[in-house]
Amino acid sequence: MQKKPNKLVAVTDIGSNSIKTTVYFVSGVTANVIYKDKFICNFTRSLLKSGKLSKAVTDKALSYLKRLKKNLSSFKDLEHYALGTSAMREAQNALSFKVKAEKILGCTISIINGRKEAELGIKALSLELGPINGLVIDLGGGSAEITLSKNSQIISMSTLKLGHQMLINKAKVQGIFGLKVYIQEELNSVKWLKILSDTTTLSSQPSLKRSTIKSLNLYLIGGRFRNLAKLKNLAISSKLKNPNFKIFKAPGLNQQAASSYCASILLEELLKFTAITSITFCKSSIREGLVAEKLKIKS
Repeated sequence: MQKKPNKLVAVTDIGSNSIKTTVYFVSGVTANVIYKDKFICNFTRSLLKSGKLSKAVTDKALSYLKRLKKNLSSFKDLEHYALGTSAMREAQNALSFKVKAEKILGCTISIINGRKEAELGIKALSLELGPINGLVIDLGGGSAEITLSKNSQIISMSTLKLGHQMLINKAKVQGIFGLKVYIQEELNSVKWLKILSDTTTLSSQPSLKRSTIKSLNLYLIGGRFRNLAKLKNLAISSKLKNPNFKIFKAPGLNQQAASSYCASILLEELLKFTAITSITFCKSSIREGLVAEKLKIKS
């Protein structure tokens, strides 16, 4: 078999809270990170106020993309891919920003739906951990994709308004008790997740029968979840038995810590809702999944 040529591949992920870019040196079936960049765009805050991306946040984001493009110009023969997630799907004026951003970056920005996010997340996890069997949560700023996977194939998935910036907003308006109620309502709105939490009904559901998963493993994707792992002195991708920990809010908590705190509440409520037997904090992201998809890298 002819060996695949080495490549430099960049992926820019325009999310609801941040814009992240990673450059990979791809050799055969291995993709090594050689450059990372990140910009906090705060799109979700703008969306919550007006349903649009404000001129202030888009101007800052476009200025950042110009600086990013200049930085990436130092990489010769770079393949550049870009994608947009929750905020780009929902903002009323997303198309206007998309056109300007594409002109700056010189590549198409693919606005992907929640299912595609889930697919890329599982593809990335498979490269990191092998076949994925269990529940996967990809926590972004504007939404959370919750997916049931068997052998890295999606059985059921839902996109919920449980992004960490959404959770912060709920906590500010309704308090921690109100936040917990909101999370419970969102989880209860997912029919297949309710069925999954009630093992007595599994046998009547062909797609969710007991043989689908022998034990309910939980895989957590996203920086806020990784922050929880760090706070508990846990190694990334380490497994815990019966995880039931809490992160308490301290005075003067900054925005990042506050969103991690809200992520801990989401995790706590989910552990109450389902019979989790193990939990894995994952270092992968949809960017790795996109590289694997574009270059046909298999686990």
